[in-house]
Formats: sequence, C-alpha cells, structure tokens
Amino acid sequence: MKKPACRYLIHSIVVLALCGCGALEQRDAVADHETVKVQKYPAVDDDSTHAASTPPAPPFRSLSVNLHIFGFSYHPDREGTRVNHLDNEFNVGLGFGYRLHEDKLGLANSEAGFFRDSGNNWAKFVGVCYLFKLGERWTLGADALLIQSPTYNDGEAFVAPIPRLTYDFGKVILNAVYVPRYQQLNRYSVFGLYFTIPLWK
Repeated sequence: MKKPACRYLIHSIVVLALCGCGALEQRDAVADHETVKVQKYPAVDDDSTHAASTPPAPPFRSLSVNLHIFGFSYHPDREGTRVNHLDNEFNVGLGFGYRLHEDKLGLANSEAGFFRDSGNNWAKFVGVCYLFKLGERWTLGADALLIQSPTYNDGEAFVAPIPRLTYDFGKVILNAVYVPRYQQLNRYSVFGLYFTIPLWK
C-alpha cells in the first residue's frame, strides 16, 4: 500500500473514532439528563393519589333496639276500679323501642307495642319518648303516645303524655310510669311497672 493511501486510512480511522467518542458522550449526557428529570419529577403512584383524594368512610352507627316486657300496675282508687271492672293489674304485652338520638343530656326513642290494659282489653300504642339522663343509671322524661283501646275514650285513639322514670341495671332496665286521671280519656289514675331488655346497644 502506498504511504498517502495509508495516511488517509489512518486519518479516517482517527476521525471516526473521535466522532464515535463524541456520540457516546452526547448519548451519556442525554441519559444523565433523563435521570435527573426522573429524580426531580418522580412518578406519582396512582393508588396513593386515589387513596389520598378519597374521603374516609363515615363510621357505622349500630342499631339500638329495646324489647319491652309488660307489666304490672296499681290503681290508687281500689273501690272505683273494682266496681267499674277497671282493676286488671297484670298487664301482659310486648313492645319495641328504637334509639333515635343520644347525647350527654339525654336520649330519644320511638316506641310501639301492645298490652292488656286495666279493662282487660288489648291496648295498642305508638309514639316517641325523651328521657333526661340523671347520672349513669337514672333517666326521667315522658312518652307521647297515640293509644287505642276499647277501655279508653270510647275506643277512639288519642294522644297521651305519660311520665316515665327508669333505672338501668345493665342487662335489664326497670321502667316506672304514671298515667293520670283525665276526664273521659282515663277515668282512674294508675301506676305501672315494666321491663326493658336491650337487644342491640
């Protein structure tokens, strides 16, 4: 091979080598730049973003249902109730209460049920009650009940406010009520006792 041709071949190899080094350096620079971009702007986890943007679920409010077991009563006017056959004092029956609201001051329930009344007829009722808390175990308040029975008000349904005092033993609640005498709606006053068993609390 002649010397000019040899020098030309060597010169071409050197130029190509230098170009190759430049291309490699440029490629490495681009790669480094991409790495910096990835580090500066890290990928966002879609699951974490979704979890952060989703509000927490509200706490589940469990049911609070009570079973009422009726009951006993006492009529102060012993003679009047006996003569008028309104002296039944064994008032069997059942009822249910559902907790509508409770706070530090008291609690509100909806009520429904039936029982054997003073005239030995089946009395049906539905309504609401509110009881103020008097410490940890005592409550005092009243029921507002729509009542229907042949014994009262000539069989026509009527609304009656009934004061109630309760004591909570834990597994069972003792209720004491007073039904005052009021014209023809209720001819004789009566005291009553019945029990409440919390089913879900």
